[in-house]
Amino acid sequence: MGKKDKKQDKIIPQWSLGFILATFGNFFILALIFVLLITSPGRTILSYQSKIAFFSGVFISVIIICSSNLRKFRTILHEMKHAVVVLLTGNRLKKIVANKDDGYVEYQMLESQVHFAPIIALAPYFFPIMSLPALIGAVLYEFKHPVEYSFVLGLTLAADICFGIGEIHPKQSDFKQVGGGLFLSKIYLAGFYLLWPSLIYLWVKSGYSGIEFGIKHLGEVIVRAVEHS
Repeated sequence: MGKKDKKQDKIIPQWSLGFILATFGNFFILALIFVLLITSPGRTILSYQSKIAFFSGVFISVIIICSSNLRKFRTILHEMKHAVVVLLTGNRLKKIVANKDDGYVEYQMLESQVHFAPIIALAPYFFPIMSLPALIGAVLYEFKHPVEYSFVLGLTLAADICFGIGEIHPKQSDFKQVGGGLFLSKIYLAGFYLLWPSLIYLWVKSGYSGIEFGIKHLGEVIVRAVEHS
């Protein structure tokens, strides 16, 4: 549970036009990624091995998480996601506390950054704290270790999704901080949980060069459509 002030008892929902746009933006970007998944060619080297490694990582991660009692780790991860997004959005982190069953993050929300409040509140349910660094490493070193990074991406993606979805329930106070409550939060989360795995699988399937080809092809199609309209 994240909060601006440890002593604050009343939770005031934060409406944000940026959050509403981001909610619909998730589905728009998702549509573009689906097009790229269809149009981008597969890897020329180790394509089959990369896919097998990716799905093996997903399977292993799900088995480990579902068969383990990780309550303390879940709480730490929950508060860490709040804290990381507080810092990424340019706000000031004051304190992070994580016990076995609960915790909180105390931070100062800058007036200029108040539109990020819903994103900070929902961070534990979507922020890919493990798979985002894995994807960055995969993009930087894909020509050296595509199979290994595909396996790590499967592990971390499944972990992020399992931990994130496992935290979602109506009693979470984080949802009360979002204008639109649990309903709008679920729409945002649904879009992200479709978008993020699709983006990662696009890298596993096509790699950087395949994605670059797909983007160029998509751009040419859009230009031709505009010219003939």
